[in-house]
Amino acid sequence: MTTVPIRPSPPAGLGEDDDARLIARSRERPEAFAELYDRHAADLHRYVTRRLGADLADDVVGETFLIAFRRRPRPSWTTPGRSSAPTCRRAC
Repeated sequence: MTTVPIRPSPPAGLGEDDDARLIARSRERPEAFAELYDRHAADLHRYVTRRLGADLADDVVGETFLIAFRRRPRPSWTTPGRSSAPTCRRAC
């Protein structure tokens, strides 16, 4: 089992709008998407672990970010005020 490193919460003032900017930036520089992972993976991992168990959490989190990375060219992802992970934010 792979463990997701626990990262500190993003600094105050970083929010949905900043996630949208990171996604937009990652179109030209794909490595910028890693910051979204750093910001949200630990919270998502904890949530999935509670819902589905530790055995599935790594796979679900990995697949979630892979899908998000592949879908980042979609324009709606860069609309300010729209979160990259709205469901997780409400559920976590």
